[in-house]
This record gives sequence, C-alpha cells and structure tokens, in this order.
Amino acid sequence: MNGPSWRYLIPGLVIFIALAVLAWLVIFWNLDDVQKTPRVEMQIELTKVLAQLVFVTLIGATITYIYNQHAKEKENNRLRFEENNKLRRDLLSSLIEVRAQVEKIRREYRLLPSNKRQSGYKQAIHDLLQARLNLSQVWHGTETWKELYLDDGTHIQAGLLGMKKYLDELIDEYEGGIEDFSQTKRESIIQTIANTPLFTRFVTGEGGEAYTQEFLEQNYRTAARMIRKHILPPE
Repeated sequence: MNGPSWRYLIPGLVIFIALAVLAWLVIFWNLDDVQKTPRVEMQIELTKVLAQLVFVTLIGATITYIYNQHAKEKENNRLRFEENNKLRRDLLSSLIEVRAQVEKIRREYRLLPSNKRQSGYKQAIHDLLQARLNLSQVWHGTETWKELYLDDGTHIQAGLLGMKKYLDELIDEYEGGIEDFSQTKRESIIQTIANTPLFTRFVTGEGGEAYTQEFLEQNYRTAARMIRKHILPPE
C-alpha cells in the first residue's frame, strides 16, 4: 500500500472508530435501568459485533502498516546495497585501468626502435602523467566514499599513495634531465636515457624492484585486494 492510500486510510479509520464509540455510548446509555428485552439483547449483540469489527480492522491495519514499512525498508536497503557495490566496482575498475595503463606504457616503449626512443621517452612520461592523474581520481574516490571500506580505507589510501609516489619519481626524473634530452644528439640518446636509472629499470625486464615489489605487490595489489574484499555478493 503506497503513501497516498495511507493518507486517506488513517483518517477513515479514525472516523470509523469515532462512530463506533459513539454508537456504543448511545447503546449503553439506553441500556441503563432497562429490562432485557429482545430489542435490548439485539443492541447488546450489535455492540459485540461492532467491537469485533473495530478490533479486526485495527489489527489488520496495523499488520498491513508494519508489513509495508518492512517492505519499504528492505527495498531501500537493497537499493543502497546495490549503489554502494557499484561505487566499489567502479573504483576497482578505475584502479585496474591505471595499472594496465602503466604496464602498457612500459611494454610499448620497449618495442620502439632506437631512433624513436627520444620521442618515445617523452610520450611515455606524458602517458605516465595521465596515469598519475587518473590515480588521483581513484584516491579522491576512496576519500569521498571511505565509509564503504570501514577500517580498510586507510590501507587502501596508503597503497594508492605508494603508487602515486612511484609515478611521481619517474616524472621527476624526466623533468630533472629535460634540458639534457633537448640538447642530446640522436645517436647518443640511448646512452642518455640509460642515465635515468629509474626509467631504465622500469622499461627493462620485469620493471625493477621498485616497480614489481613496491608499485605492484605492496601498493597496487594491497589496494585492489582491500577494495575487492568489500565488494559483497548480490543478495
């Protein structure tokens, strides 16, 4: 039963009960010092029927009201549950996209021929900067909805900050040597890039300890695991 129905039902019940009480008063007023006759007996039975009718109506209305309130609360909880889970899934998807973006950057750079390494390095840093900005959005999402993760929110944000720190170091390394790159001849660019140890390790082999152990294992996987932990199965 919806809201408007209850708006009309409750005043109706009040009027009905008031009329029933008035009828009882009239009947019992007329019963004072009156000998029991068939007419009086009928009035007594009528009061019993009215009492039963009012009682049944009240019980039915109360049960219906409680049931509808429970159903409404259950539906609200379901909608809130689905909305919260969607927020968690979207956040996890965004984090996975950042990790995939970073891995794509390092592998694409390794496929470049030597004569494309200078422009490729610059493009890789620009792409890493975009990944860093996307990661900031994930962090702000966890900050905005931190109540969805209870006490694990601190661990999630710590992992995200660790990832941001690693990407910042890669970007800072490029910024620190940008003048050298602009003045380097093409034939010596490979050696110049080799002088950027963090980026060199990042694009070589598994990515170096800072990438595999810190960025991936300690930070990314910890944050992803904590978010995934709070993605509840559908009810």
